[in-house]
Amino acid sequence: MQAQELKASFTKRYVIAISLIALLSSGAFYFLHLGLKTSASTALIVNMSGKQRMLSQRVASLSQQYYFYSNSKNVHMEAVRVDLLLAVEEMARANAALSSGKLKEGVEVKLSPEILETYYGEIALKKRVEQYLERAKRLSQTPSRDESAELLREIVHISNTLLQDLNTAVLQYQIEGEKNIAEVKQLETLVWIVTLITLLLEVIFIFQPMAHKIRELFQ
Repeated sequence: MQAQELKASFTKRYVIAISLIALLSSGAFYFLHLGLKTSASTALIVNMSGKQRMLSQRVASLSQQYYFYSNSKNVHMEAVRVDLLLAVEEMARANAALSSGKLKEGVEVKLSPEILETYYGEIALKKRVEQYLERAKRLSQTPSRDESAELLREIVHISNTLLQDLNTAVLQYQIEGEKNIAEVKQLETLVWIVTLITLLLEVIFIFQPMAHKIRELFQ
């Protein structure tokens, strides 16, 4: 009877110890996965917002080229027009992704209040980008020189202030990304400390009593 009780006690202690180790290992794996996911999302969103900032200037540059080429009936006019429309389309996709948090299929982030304010608040970045791209698209389609000249003036004027706000958005994404990564690292450190403490407690309250029981049994 004593042997069966001893066996049951050992089994119970062993199961508790293994369960705690498994739980902590799962926690460490989860935070490692979270850290990698956060880093990847941060890199993607910063890269996408930086690219959108670059595209805003490319759209302005191509709009100017197209306007001057169309006035002189240059052979490169159609090629520039195609490039302009491609840049407009790419920037529109980036604007939709960044303003919604749906970066790509399977990758979605929650936008902070600061980013939401940038895109939908007083700055209204999402709407201004849409208006900017709409003017560039109209420029590529209108045959009127007067209208083209007016659209080009508006595009160049808007691009200057738009660049500043796009840059503000990029910096905000960087700040938030670095903050999120720092928080995940703190959680990883906490899990590591808890794991060490748990292992120490297991030695004191589980394995050491088991060793005493075995020694008593031999005695």
